[in-house]
Formats: sequence, structure tokens, C-alpha cells
Amino acid sequence: YKPGNNDVWMYRLNQQFRQCHEHLHLQCKECGKIIHIKKESMDSIITMLEKDYKFFLDCDISTIGGLCKTCMMKKELK
Repeated sequence: YKPGNNDVWMYRLNQQFRQCHEHLHLQCKECGKIIHIKKESMDSIITMLEKDYKFFLDCDISTIGGLCKTCMMKKELK
């Protein structure tokens, strides 16, 4: 994963999430935080992509970038 807003790439060994390749992730482009999307939400996204775009998502490589709640709040306070 790419932690935050820079050119560095990192690997994460996390025994808690051994099945990470089976679901989608959100990643904050500021702090690099990774959020695991719940199965119910993920199923809706996958179904919508297949139906509306005829696009079949590979969860092994699927991370959606944006801002986490904490970074968004910091940005709004500036």
C-alpha cells in the first residue's frame, strides 16, 4: 500500500486480516490509514459495477482512495 501523500510504498504483515485479498479497502491519501469495507457494502459495490459498467472487480488489488474522517476534519479546520 502507499501510505499517505508521498512516493513511498510499504508492505503490511497483519495476522488479524489474513484474508485481506477477499475484500475491498479504503485508504486515506493523507495519513495512509486503511479501512476494511464490510461484506454487505462490498457486495453492493461489486454488483453495481458489474451491472452498470460490465466491470468485474478483482478484490486482490482494489483499494479506493480518499480522505478518512480524521483527515477530513483536520482539513476543514484549516
